[in-house]
Amino acid sequence: MQVEIIGANSALAEEGLNSSLLIRGGDHVILADCGYNIYPRLQLLDYVEDITAVLLSHLHQDHCGSAVTLLEDIVLTQKRSVYIGGTDWTPLLHACEEPGFISQLMTDNYPFDLETFSVPHGKGMDCRALFIGGKILYSGDTAISLLDTPQAQKASLIVHDATLHCGIPHAYLKDMANAPAEIKAKTILTHYLPQNYKKMAEAAREYGFKGVARAGDVFEV
Repeated sequence: MQVEIIGANSALAEEGLNSSLLIRGGDHVILADCGYNIYPRLQLLDYVEDITAVLLSHLHQDHCGSAVTLLEDIVLTQKRSVYIGGTDWTPLLHACEEPGFISQLMTDNYPFDLETFSVPHGKGMDCRALFIGGKILYSGDTAISLLDTPQAQKASLIVHDATLHCGIPHAYLKDMANAPAEIKAKTILTHYLPQNYKKMAEAAREYGFKGVARAGDVFEV
């Protein structure tokens, strides 16, 4: 499987792309999260026609803001079906009234391994970590470290949001640093402000993480 980082930045970043990754494996190309500035990037990269599944971790705009536009392109323009999953898409889809649109969205019997589990982040919001293909753990957004979970043990690559500051609803990097060395060595940090990249990268090296995600990074797993 191949993982390409489409974007790595948080909602409040004045530049850069929202956290999102593209996973290629077998006959499927899976997009995990599609924030408000991701669809135009996918168009620019000429990736839209490749995508067979779109998974959302939660419904904050920096993770879902252009997902419906992407689906409309696939279903209404390209005339093909697409798998969706992760969190409950219902609030996004209820306003889509194009005939036949909803019927082209497949929500079960995935032709790839997918496990999701609830994580704490947005108050009153369903937030899901995504464990894809039995190899890739994507936190989406979570207030706690997922590096002590069974999925982290099994994963070949972990893409995990992190913050340098304690007390906000993202995993605190110093808490994540308590994870075993072999777990940190396969963990890429994401969801940061671009101006914090240097500090995040320095901390990642100090604590023994694999690194800090940047748009365009590609990993083979």
